[in-house]
Amino acid sequence: MRLTFRCRETGRFCKKTKKKLKKKKKKKKKKKTKKKKKKKKKKKKKKKKKKKKKKKKKKKKKKKKKKKKKKKKKKKKKKKKKKKKKKKKTKKKKKEATTSS
Repeated sequence: MRLTFRCRETGRFCKKTKKKLKKKKKKKKKKKTKKKKKKKKKKKKKKKKKKKKKKKKKKKKKKKKKKKKKKKKKKKKKKKKKKKKKKKKTKKKKKEATTSS
């Protein structure tokens, strides 16, 4: 394999003729392989995004049931206050009866 070739015009040894031929052959091969790989990857990404949207709609239905439980707790607090007032009146009457006798 010779690295130098003789020019037809001047007759001297030139290295530029072989370097130009190598660069042109490599660029043509790379462009054909890159175009085939990009088309296959774009089809797979569109199918994965449609499956994730269906799972988010089921979570919103569970939040409506929690609001009904808070109304029942407020009614129980009012009944406890009435029972405490009746117990204080009965204790005072017993002490007065013991002192008078």
